[in-house]
Amino acid sequence: MNNKLIKTELGVIQGLYIGKERGKAKELVNEIQVSENYGVVGDIHAKEGKHQISLLAEETIMKFDDSNMDIGKFEANVIIKGIEINHLQVGMKLKLGDQVSLEIKANWKR
Repeated sequence: MNNKLIKTELGVIQGLYIGKERGKAKELVNEIQVSENYGVVGDIHAKEGKHQISLLAEETIMKFDDSNMDIGKFEANVIIKGIEINHLQVGMKLKLGDQVSLEIKANWKR
């Protein structure tokens, strides 16, 4: 297992989102509460298992040349700029701020 730590100085959190209802876009929020082995408190997808918190690179969103796009429809909890999320490997750890450390459990490259 690769325990390489990716520090937040390498990237910037651009947005935090919570989905409260299936089939609806996630809502932009100022902060999220993360519960260990569960995910984002209040998010419809939070549960034990591999898919607890969803990350998306802002660079991926920018490929969709649409300034009116609702970013919440991507269903990501955290939008990050400056980290190539698709290069994160299972087992790597990503530190978000001072209190949250995420372990990559799956990489859903598409």
